[in-house]
Amino acid sequence: MSPKLHFFLIRVPNVTGGVLFVSGSWFYWASAHHTWNPFIWYPKSTAWKVSLANYLGSWGFFLGAAVRHAFFPFPGVLVPNWLEIFIGFTIGALMFLAGSYTCIYEIANNGPD
Repeated sequence: MSPKLHFFLIRVPNVTGGVLFVSGSWFYWASAHHTWNPFIWYPKSTAWKVSLANYLGSWGFFLGAAVRHAFFPFPGVLVPNWLEIFIGFTIGALMFLAGSYTCIYEIANNGPD
């Protein structure tokens, strides 16, 4: 695969998907709190916990993909320092897991409403 084709088939979709993923999480945050203010603190609210976990998780996945493309821009290059990429994806996955468990806990205790 040529570098130009790799750019359009791999890098552009990853960056576009990451930006849209973070944007979607931001809109979920704003919808859950009925405000665009990012500096609200409601740690007892389940919606706050879930939306914060999703927002941080989407940033983790986006940064994992961005680090991969920033430091290893060409296809076929073995990744010698996989830890930087792994950390972003792992943090993102753990944040999504925390948000999911919070939703399950809320549904189990309060019903699906």
